[in-house]
Amino acid sequence: MYHYTACGLDNIYLKNGYEQKTTPSGNAIAIHDLDGLHKAISKGLANKEASLTPKEFRFLRIELDLSQKALGMLFDKSDQIVAKWEKGETRIPLLA
Repeated sequence: MYHYTACGLDNIYLKNGYEQKTTPSGNAIAIHDLDGLHKAISKGLANKEASLTPKEFRFLRIELDLSQKALGMLFDKSDQIVAKWEKGETRIPLLA
């Protein structure tokens, strides 16, 4: 199993869909369908019953290709509020 941390989440482990390679620069991992993997992670996060963690919230924002300012505008909040949600300094509203 491969612990996939490049997405910014701590709890993503891959059983398959990747290949370990040795390069002149050292060991490397090649993920076969990165877009599909991120789509599956996003779907899982969107459907989970518990509240999103700050890291999960940030992952989804990035996957939606939204800046903190753009997302804040959608929620009628400032980009600083979105940054605080992502840092865990304030609670993420349930409706978010």
